[in-house]
Amino acid sequence: MGGWRRRLLVVGVVAAWAATQGAACFGAECAETSAATPWWVWPLVLFFFCFVLGVIAVLAGVGGGVLYVPLVSGFFPFHLDFVRGAGLLVALAGALAAGPGLLRRNLASLRLALPVAVIASSCAILGAFVGLALPTNVVQICLGGTIVFIAILLLASKNVERPQVGAQDSIGMALGMSGAYQEYTGELVEWKTHRTLPGLLLFIIIGVMAGMFGLG
Repeated sequence: MGGWRRRLLVVGVVAAWAATQGAACFGAECAETSAATPWWVWPLVLFFFCFVLGVIAVLAGVGGGVLYVPLVSGFFPFHLDFVRGAGLLVALAGALAAGPGLLRRNLASLRLALPVAVIASSCAILGAFVGLALPTNVVQICLGGTIVFIAILLLASKNVERPQVGAQDSIGMALGMSGAYQEYTGELVEWKTHRTLPGLLLFIIIGVMAGMFGLG
């Protein structure tokens, strides 16, 4: 088991615990604690917390709303609806900051990103309505379970660093989902998709979950 997988699993479990524990943070006790604290304390703490969170996200190989939403909703006296909205903005800011550099290095592909982005963003609208309709504690418990599932899935995944793909399927070929990028060592790595249709359908679920939990 690689070290990065251990770090990711630990971060995922902590985030899930924070999300589930945060479900109990909207009672009278939490309200009294928040009322006794000056208003400027929490934004200041959140600023430094996000700075540290950015470092942890880089070390664990994850980022955006995946860590922001469960941790902030669990440890800060902010309502989940505001945290989910901020989490999507955090993910958007990270994508806008990293996107140009990744595109220049061919580490990102618009032909690959646009179809899944259209599907996920469309389904995220439905997920947002579902998330707002459900009770807050139910959403946070489901969020904790989702984070644990993601951590276990990445932990159990094999052949992640350099997937071995055979022949490209017809859908991926029609959409032009292939390309090449250059490693820092100078090695040219070619990539292509397979099982494109199941992957596109999976982004329906991903989009609903993203809108429901604010995970970008």
